[in-house]
Amino acid sequence: MHHQLNKLCLQTNLTKIYMKKLFLFVTAITAMTFLNSCSSDDNADSNSGGNLGGTISLKIDGVSKTFNNVIVNKNETENYTELLVTATMGNSTTEVISFGVEAGNVGTYATYDFRYANGTNTFSDSGQLNSVVQINSNNKLKGNFSGSMTNHSSSTQENVNFSEGSYDISY
Repeated sequence: MHHQLNKLCLQTNLTKIYMKKLFLFVTAITAMTFLNSCSSDDNADSNSGGNLGGTISLKIDGVSKTFNNVIVNKNETENYTELLVTATMGNSTTEVISFGVEAGNVGTYATYDFRYANGTNTFSDSGQLNSVVQINSNNKLKGNFSGSMTNHSSSTQENVNFSEGSYDISY
């Protein structure tokens, strides 16, 4: 009897885990579908985050790139609102740029956690990236950046150089 009860409890726990994973999967698919269905003429005032327009343009090791699929998610806390920016080139996820900035902050070094992913390589700011946020209000974010990023996960600590970087984003 005790063995059957343990088996029943194990099955119940496995079912709960499966249902949680299924729920998270369905939620993620629904969120991706919703974000992809937003168009650039949606009313920005009624949206707390999403792909509403803008670009991040730069040269990476001298090669011009434009990331034109930009998503800004707002993370609101008691004391401040964090804007999390993620950008890709079209629908490709091969190259991704992301960074954070507190809503309303402008000036030098207002951005943080700047990252660039290219395939399996992820580069991050090691204090060599210069950035200036020029506009950060009324659902508009504009600024520029340049410098180098380091891949800390590689044994050689490979670098990429950003130049002529700028972003002009509406969210």
